[in-house]
Amino acid sequence: MNNFCKIRLLFSCLVIFIILCFLIGCELPFSSTEVTNEPKLSLDTTALYFGESLTEKTFSITNAGAGKLDWSVTVSEDAPWCSISQDAGDGYARITVTVNREGLSPGEHTAIITVNSSGGSMGIEIHVVVTSTTGNIIIDGSLPE
Repeated sequence: MNNFCKIRLLFSCLVIFIILCFLIGCELPFSSTEVTNEPKLSLDTTALYFGESLTEKTFSITNAGAGKLDWSVTVSEDAPWCSISQDAGDGYARITVTVNREGLSPGEHTAIITVNSSGGSMGIEIHVVVTSTTGNIIIDGSLPE
C-alpha cells in the first residue's frame, strides 16, 4: 500500500469517527467545552486603602463574559462614613467611593462593598485610618500671660 492510500484511509477513518461522535453525542477531544453566553462579573480590585488622608478612590465593574451584566452595589450597613457614586446599572461602570472621617474615632475602620450581579458576586474591602478626632478644642481657664 503506497503513502497516498494510507493517507486516504486515515482521513476516511477520521471523518467516520467525527460523524459517529456527532451522531451519538460524544465530545471530540479537540472541541471546546467552555462555550458560554453568560455574563461574568469582574472587578479591578479587591481592596481600597484610603490611609489617613485620601477621601476618594474608584473601582471598575466589567463583564468578563458574554451577554448583559446587570449589577448592584451596596456598602455594609455599619459604615455610614462610606458612600458610593452609583448603586445599580448594567455593563461597564467606574464607581467612586467616598469616605468621611468626621465623627470617627481614631484607629482603623473597615467596610465591605458588595457587588451583586447576573454574573456572580464579589466584595471589596475598604480601609480607612483616623489619626485624631477633629473638632473644637475647649480650654477651660485663662491663658498664661
